[in-house]
Amino acid sequence: MERTMASSSVLGEIGFWVDRTPVHEAARRGEILQLQELIANGACVNLVTYDSITPLHEASLRGQTQCVQMLLAAGAQVDARNIDGSTPLCDACASGSIDCVKVLLSHGSSEVTIAFSSLIPTPETPLSLSQLCRLSLRRAVGQPALEKISQLHIPARLIRFLSYQ
Repeated sequence: MERTMASSSVLGEIGFWVDRTPVHEAARRGEILQLQELIANGACVNLVTYDSITPLHEASLRGQTQCVQMLLAAGAQVDARNIDGSTPLCDACASGSIDCVKVLLSHGSSEVTIAFSSLIPTPETPLSLSQLCRLSLRRAVGQPALEKISQLHIPARLIRFLSYQ
């Protein structure tokens, strides 16, 4: 049975199982004018790909702060999770974009309190957001998997970060 747009009332404004849309591509590349035009013409900012990537994930992962702001202003879901459970805030942390992190937090991203509630440091030993992200990931993969971090197909910078190098 074919899913129609009428079913979107049940799903909210989220669509499912699409390839990268022009909104995804504009957000990924930081093409602000194109993104602005797409949004002005009614493009949905919450469509997800087959791996549950939203345009906000794309912009956050690539540190496209202006695109992040534009998508959030257009109603992008700040705490959308991809297939791996990652949110735009996690992606912004992974990209090292402090500006994107600030924008996402200012728009109410609750990722910090949800994902890191068990890692909240005492006032005597405060941890940075990047340290909290690293601890969370290391706890998620578990001690036996830590030695396999160097074999992951991710940027060397992330491997060094996760391995405390």
